[in-house]
Amino acid sequence: MSYLAIDTATLTAGVGLLADERLYLRRGRVTSHSDELLQMVSDVVAESGGTVRQLQGVICGAGPGSFTGLRIGLATCKGLALSVGCPLLLVSSLAALAARAPD
Repeated sequence: MSYLAIDTATLTAGVGLLADERLYLRRGRVTSHSDELLQMVSDVVAESGGTVRQLQGVICGAGPGSFTGLRIGLATCKGLALSVGCPLLLVSSLAALAARAPD
């Protein structure tokens, strides 16, 4: 099983790949998501030893957040999911943050 997750809602871009129960991560402050996002995806896929074609799902942070960052992230996720033929899932960035908060 492998799932790719991308979050571009803020100036910190995040890419994660869950493959064979291991998590591969890249994140960092970016000046433009379009300049670095695909390289971050390529890096985590290469580190996992797999290929993009093996993805079983793509997960995209849906905001709220930077309008331009969200557009770039969603376009990237949608393009990857369509090219591979896997589902695209949207996750609220606020819900993801809330899930990490203590009760």
